[in-house]
Amino acid sequence: MQDTRQNDDNTNRPTSHPTRSRWVAEKSNNTLAAFAISLFLAAVPSAALAKDVGGRFGFGGSINAGSGTVPASDNSIFPLATVDALYWLTPRIGLEGRIGYQIQAPDGGDTAVRFRGGFGALFNIARWEQANLQVGLRLLGDVASSGAENVDPNINLGFEVPLRGEYFFSDHFAVNAQVGLGVDVALENNSVGRSTVVGAGTTSSGAFGGFGFIFYL
Repeated sequence: MQDTRQNDDNTNRPTSHPTRSRWVAEKSNNTLAAFAISLFLAAVPSAALAKDVGGRFGFGGSINAGSGTVPASDNSIFPLATVDALYWLTPRIGLEGRIGYQIQAPDGGDTAVRFRGGFGALFNIARWEQANLQVGLRLLGDVASSGAENVDPNINLGFEVPLRGEYFFSDHFAVNAQVGLGVDVALENNSVGRSTVVGAGTTSSGAFGGFGFIFYL
């Protein structure tokens, strides 16, 4: 009789089981995985909340300082002011055109007016609800003339790679800022707007930055 009760007590007594340990471990792993996924989703911009600019046209202006056309020795060069137009083919791919002017007054050289224009493409690499981050590629050309006698216009061809951020204050108005690198090749052998002669085929490069605004229709 005593042995039967002892066996019943042993049967009813809770005992540890390997299955329970595995269940606790799996539950902990699932909790950690869910937490990691939540952090990832919080860090990555959601397409549902991203600012959609696909199929939209915008125009505006910008002020730019520095580029491949500006040698380090030219210290009296005003920023380049441009009129910009932008059309987004898709939410991520846009086409850009710009035209502008710049006054150059280097020490020891003739004051010149430079007209600069070009076109390029922008790619949205990250999108948020009120902002977009873009990288691009531009092809640019410019002509500078001082009006001095017997001096031909200075002609350059250049490329720029900008990193551009855009912030939307509303659905129709955005401001932008950009930094990047530019490379230019002088196509004419003259010294318009510069303190030294620039030979044909001379290559110059440099960093640039700027800020501007866009009105979207």
